Amino acid sequence: MRRKYLDSMALIERLDKPDLFITMTRNPAWDEIVSELKERVLAQNRSDLTTRLFRSKNESYISSLNKIFLIIQ
Repeated sequence: MRRKYLDSMALIERLDKPDLFITMTRNPAWDEIVSELKERVLAQNRSDLTTRLFRSKNESYISSLNKIFLIIQ
């Protein structure tokens, strides 16, 4: 995490301050997660499932943002 922070600070130093700062968090209550859990299993105990779904949603979100910014330019 420290390395990622230092990389982002180097980018800011080189390019300039960003106009947007967007964050995304995963929610263990997402329907896609809950539907895959067996009875009495908590989402917190299935980090593989939640991480996989988060990554999928994150890639989709970034793809959507890229399309929006291409239209704006």
